[in-house]
Amino acid sequence: MAYTASGLAAASYTVRVYSANESGAPLAPEWWQNAVTAADATPVTIAAGEDRSGIDFAPQKLATIRGTVTTPPGVSRTVVKVTAVPLTVGGRSVSVQAASDGSFTLPTLTPGDYQVSFTDNFGRVATQWWNNAAVAADAATIRLGSGTARTGVDAALLAPASISGTVAIPSWVDRSAGTITVDVLRVGTPDSLYARTTVSMASLTYSVGGLPPGSYKLRFGSTGLPVQTQWWKGAKGPADATAVVVAAGQKVTVNPTLGEAPYAAISGTVTLPSGTSFADGTVTAQFISASSGAVVREEKVNSDGTYIARLLDPGVYRVKIVAQGVRVFPTWWTKSYGEYTDITLAANQKFTGVDVAPVPFSAISGRVRLPEGVSYRDGYVVVDVYSKYNQIVATAIVTPGGTYVVDGLRADTGYYLRFSSPNLPVRAEYYDNATSTITAKRLNLGVGQTLTDITAKLGALTTTNLARVS
Repeated sequence: MAYTASGLAAASYTVRVYSANESGAPLAPEWWQNAVTAADATPVTIAAGEDRSGIDFAPQKLATIRGTVTTPPGVSRTVVKVTAVPLTVGGRSVSVQAASDGSFTLPTLTPGDYQVSFTDNFGRVATQWWNNAAVAADAATIRLGSGTARTGVDAALLAPASISGTVAIPSWVDRSAGTITVDVLRVGTPDSLYARTTVSMASLTYSVGGLPPGSYKLRFGSTGLPVQTQWWKGAKGPADATAVVVAAGQKVTVNPTLGEAPYAAISGTVTLPSGTSFADGTVTAQFISASSGAVVREEKVNSDGTYIARLLDPGVYRVKIVAQGVRVFPTWWTKSYGEYTDITLAANQKFTGVDVAPVPFSAISGRVRLPEGVSYRDGYVVVDVYSKYNQIVATAIVTPGGTYVVDGLRADTGYYLRFSSPNLPVRAEYYDNATSTITAKRLNLGVGQTLTDITAKLGALTTTNLARVS
């Protein structure tokens, strides 16, 4: 069959011959000279006015692969997708669905080497490669020459197996901080990755289906979570991993436990004083950077008094215990008589024994009586507590019932109280019925002590006593 391409300008060309109707003329495309890709083609250079001849082709014929598939009971053979996977440069990837009787034909294949896969996108049969291989690495190679009509590429497909389970991780790990991935490797020489899935972090469950019968090794790894990578069953690497063997259609459960990855931490115990309880409120351990003074972490103290801050960066820290609702003072951890002791924390170091015993509040309580004709409905009375250095250290408002409690006081000597009102016609006075700081009665408070019945009876405000107390 002769051809002519006329009217060409002077230039360099690549020339390809192909069939416009491959079913009627099943010829494989070809580039001059005997190349299967444009990149490998030999250019044809034409000068102005030149008639170039001898650009001849002897194209090969297209080939076919035929065979039959069988499926497990209850599974239609039409679900099977058969694919020719080219191993030769320029080869064609061709896919067809099997017919109802399981037969198939892969048409218009260019000569070369191929592998054939049998798959189902919905997992009703296990993937298989010809000849009875689970992965491409073990598949047989089919060599097709010009016009080869290969037959007998048959496959007996099996029901898929599955491996599923629940991954256990330490209870303190924040699941939202990362992911866990399950790699399923088919045992071979070498082992090959067959499937990968992600664990549901809400339920910590996973499932891998569509597995051909055989032996598999499972790797559980994490991104963003402080847990160790594990190969089933408790192995550190694939060489020591325990293979999971599955038969056709079998469902196997594998439940791994992932241990903590190395991390730095500070831990200790908080001991509350008698009369106070962790149930009264919230006790928190603050971890403060010694360099910046900023709180870099807060951890709630457990009901048994223990606490731990995990995943800390190396550095120098100070620990302070604070409380809300629990009658104790903020307290630094110290090993000496200083205000606090710095903790130098190295990478992956566990610094333990940071134990703190907060000091309880002391308090003063009592009653304030108003003169006849004056009512708490019309205003209020303020109780100011002064230290022995004549500084106000605490203030309380007397209740409408006439009682008061001044809490959060430290154990000390020389306290005194002043009672006054900004909006009631009563004269201010110091305890006990004193008109100056000099004559005010001094009060001593022990650790955790509450002084009760510190009572005042305020006199009416008149023009004669208006300036008695300053």
